[in-house]
Amino acid sequence: MTGHPFTQICQTLGIARRTAYYVPRPRPQGFYRRADDETVLRQIRTVTNSRATYGYRRVWAVVNRTFRTGYNSKRIRRVMRLHGLMLPPRSYRRHGRPHLGQVQRPASNYIGPGFFGH
Repeated sequence: MTGHPFTQICQTLGIARRTAYYVPRPRPQGFYRRADDETVLRQIRTVTNSRATYGYRRVWAVVNRTFRTGYNSKRIRRVMRLHGLMLPPRSYRRHGRPHLGQVQRPASNYIGPGFFGH
């Protein structure tokens, strides 16, 4: 290569020697899927067909309780996202008066020492 020790080159670059030897493998096309995701999808659809307003957290809890499974909530979320079963994100609306940026009171509300009967 360059005539310099490989260890010295890696130390200068600040990387591990193992990283320098790393050759990335090509990934299969598409998103990661597990073999039994079809079973999980059927269980999710049974829950969402009866309760369409459930989000992934509640679907995860109902699927695990109903079918006696131990799925991770991230797996339920992934399967629901892949098949378009996610709910739209919440839009929070303010209620009441708008905040005008006034933080301080215009005058003190201190009543005095004799008010509480001292």
